[in-house]
Amino acid sequence: MEKDWEKVFTSMNIQETYLLISMLEENNVKVVELNHQDTSYPVFGERKLYVHVDDVMKALKIIKTLHIE
Repeated sequence: MEKDWEKVFTSMNIQETYLLISMLEENNVKVVELNHQDTSYPVFGERKLYVHVDDVMKALKIIKTLHIE
């Protein structure tokens, strides 16, 4: 991962991750998803979301409003 990006979210739930990506993008937060899930067995591995360090606080507020942990 390039510098100046920080991980703000990790999940194994694809729907939860896509919902959050959508919400972040709607609020003008650039987000990068790293998918570490196994393609054959998606119950293994995680999806991680990264945002630019300038948007970390904004992203965390959005995550908190969605009550996702």
